[in-house]
Amino acid sequence: VPIPCTINGKITEPEGDQWCFRASKGKPIVVEVEARRLGSPLDSTLEVLDEAGQPIRRAMLRAVAQTSLEVDMEGQFDSYTENVCFEDYTGFEFNDFVYVGSELVRIRSLPNHPNDRCRLYATDGKRTAYLGTTPTHHARTGVPVYKVLIEPPDKQLEPTGFPSLSGFLLQR
Repeated sequence: VPIPCTINGKITEPEGDQWCFRASKGKPIVVEVEARRLGSPLDSTLEVLDEAGQPIRRAMLRAVAQTSLEVDMEGQFDSYTENVCFEDYTGFEFNDFVYVGSELVRIRSLPNHPNDRCRLYATDGKRTAYLGTTPTHHARTGVPVYKVLIEPPDKQLEPTGFPSLSGFLLQR
């Protein structure tokens, strides 16, 4: 497809739809799915691949601390929820980026008392995700949560004992 453009469609295959476009290094292109913003129930995933079909890295995420998610009894951690409980907050601070499931989010505040929750940044009542990730529903306790540092996409990371995270992919 030529760019700039808008593509409208209907997902008919479980694998989704694919479009090809030409891009040049150093010339930014914005690629986004607006389905939810337009009222569609589509739970979208967007991948931008190079000519060889490999994901284009936007950044490397260096995990430096780990905990796990605690979902309350009502399972209220959907894609809008900005309040969350971690099993342990050791090593986590205000404004840290955290990677949970397949989304990169940021801590707005930590709990002030035992019954309080960690608050994540949100916009218009929806949890804010970064680097092209999308807020998703997390239905179970125990999902790994990583505090991460954002590094350039081509940086060689020294092992930290935690997995390295590239774009949407968790790489060990």
